[in-house]
Amino acid sequence: MAAALACVVLGAMLEQATPELYGVGRALSDDYSSGFESGSGSGYGSGEFPNPPPRPPPLVVVSPSTSSPPPPRGTPTPRIPIISSPPPSPVVPPGAPGAQSFIRYVVVITLIASGNINDYTPAILGEMGQLLAAKANVSSTAASLSVIAASVVIIARIIMASESAMNEAQIGLASELRTAQTATAFFSTVANGNVTIIYTPLIEAATERLVYQPPPPSPSDDGGLSSGVLVGVTVGPGIAVLVGCCFAFYYFIYEPQTAPPKKTPTTAVKKKGSDSESEASTGTRGDSSRGVERSLSRGECTADRGKNRQIAHV
Repeated sequence: MAAALACVVLGAMLEQATPELYGVGRALSDDYSSGFESGSGSGYGSGEFPNPPPRPPPLVVVSPSTSSPPPPRGTPTPRIPIISSPPPSPVVPPGAPGAQSFIRYVVVITLIASGNINDYTPAILGEMGQLLAAKANVSSTAASLSVIAASVVIIARIIMASESAMNEAQIGLASELRTAQTATAFFSTVANGNVTIIYTPLIEAATERLVYQPPPPSPSDDGGLSSGVLVGVTVGPGIAVLVGCCFAFYYFIYEPQTAPPKKTPTTAVKKKGSDSESEASTGTRGDSSRGVERSLSRGECTADRGKNRQIAHV
């Protein structure tokens, strides 16, 4: 009887420990309980063997859910939309030859207003820039406003003289434009109060490094020829060609007119009975021809001298 009770207790313990071993414990308890039937006699006792306790239901383990509960529904918090700005233009590196760099301090204010882009004319933007410049204690020419079509995004840039002035202007503008309502009240004098800011303005202080590249030097500064030398090289050959043409013109036009006249040969005429007279006339003619030749040679010399003087004058 004690062994049967021990088997029943062991089976119950095994069943509670592992439901898979429940069948093994139940089988053991049935084997031991079958040997002790109800009746009377000289045994340990009489009566029925108690039935084993009922099988407990399996435990169900519920794992905690890893998903967070959905957020409560409500009005979304307004945020300034992200605006993709165009890529910056390439700048000359600071180490470039002849480049000069300087720092510029800028307060950038981003405003998102109601309406459309056509409502904000240059006159309205000018009035808004004057108010911002007055609050930053700078000239109105230091403030510039641009408009982007995304609702209506107004970007104001105020150029400051120093870093301390930039920080002071940022603090003053941030206190004046701390909410959309205060920003709307700030611009209430513009366009008869039709400027309505619908988001909290974003105010930033930026330090920009600008690089100035001087223009390239002119070719005359690179060791080239001066302007006087270039003019001489260009005009000199033309003058030489002109002088050569003048000499050629003079040679071919005036030289044939000053050529010496051709000599006409003289023939001696012999007559009968007057040989002496013919010889005398021949001698006289020879003397006269010699005189003509001398006069011609003198004329040629005079012409040559005049020609030389005329050439020298030219």
